[in-house]
Amino acid sequence: MALAPRPPPVHPTEPGFGNEAEPLQALIDRLPGQTESLTPRDRDVLMALLGGEGNKEIGRRLGISHRTVEIHRGRVMAKLNAGSAIELLRRLMIVRDL
Repeated sequence: MALAPRPPPVHPTEPGFGNEAEPLQALIDRLPGQTESLTPRDRDVLMALLGGEGNKEIGRRLGISHRTVEIHRGRVMAKLNAGSAIELLRRLMIVRDL
């Protein structure tokens, strides 16, 4: 049995997503850590990461290499004092519920 192709991820910054991008940005700003020091590209990578995209997908969409995505991802994790993407998602959910 063949699996159906996976649909492309709906990303918060893409048209047609609704008004979800702005609340996600606001939640990111409320995360503990140095969110004010995130560059615009760091934020792009973080939003894509939180949207469930992998490094290669993020790189293709942003027009950068997956290695550059890894570097931005590492900087984001360091600035936000997070050990993993799961930890960031957990923090985002906690901040959302406050």
